[in-house]
Amino acid sequence: MAYPKVNVNTLTGVRVVKSDTVNIPNSSLLISGGTSTAAVTGFLFDLNVCTLGANGTTTATTANKLVDVGAAFITGQISGGTPSYFPPVVIKNYVYNTTDSVASHVTSVDSETILGLNGNIMSGSELYNIYNEGFNQRLHVKIGDLVINTTDNTLAFVTGILNDAQISLSVDIMDNSESYQIYNQDAADLTAFSNEGFLIYVGSTASITQDIQPTDPVQPGVGVADPRYVDVKVLTVNNQEITFENFKVGEYLPVQCKRIFTTGTSAAVDCIAMS
Repeated sequence: MAYPKVNVNTLTGVRVVKSDTVNIPNSSLLISGGTSTAAVTGFLFDLNVCTLGANGTTTATTANKLVDVGAAFITGQISGGTPSYFPPVVIKNYVYNTTDSVASHVTSVDSETILGLNGNIMSGSELYNIYNEGFNQRLHVKIGDLVINTTDNTLAFVTGILNDAQISLSVDIMDNSESYQIYNQDAADLTAFSNEGFLIYVGSTASITQDIQPTDPVQPGVGVADPRYVDVKVLTVNNQEITFENFKVGEYLPVQCKRIFTTGTSAAVDCIAMS
């Protein structure tokens, strides 16, 4: 006997980003989440994803270099820095000149005391911080990973890893102080990814009111669209495209789904996927 697979004892629930091409990401493939710390067009920037490592004061001026004779960038020690021990500096660590408030990143580790930078931001006797263990060094974010802006409910794909604090995106979806999640799946995986699917709760951002009739006089067949009923187009786990027309808000779809389409779904639909 057929029955709706509705299980209230679900372990996870995520807000669905509607898309005509991208499946709902599997929560087991979540890499990290956080909040952006600056608005950079075309990028996700989050300094808080990093750890403060080497820091100190430069001792010489060399173009596109950071020079500190008291440092030990390779072995991970520095004289007078805080902390006094840190992970060895690696390429793509984020570098911030706290004297001039400008930033760059490491392009080469030339020696214990000299780093190559992708910009000429350091002169002699200037303070610096180096941030490591971020998107590149610790999380190993890669091109093609999925980024979801959970504040705006939008998505994009990683197109490049500039440094430990900054990754470029296929769509400019991130502003300052917006929450995000990164999933370890590239575009091809997401469109073809096979999983058990999700139980879908159909919500709506539209205001729900009891009286939807127009003011007097009430004519047969005349009125406004009832926000309590919506259209929802889905991709099932068997790769069937189905549109549930006039589906009641506040109910669960009777099929396991792996995608909620933008096209064919009412604009106000706001779903929760549970697994």
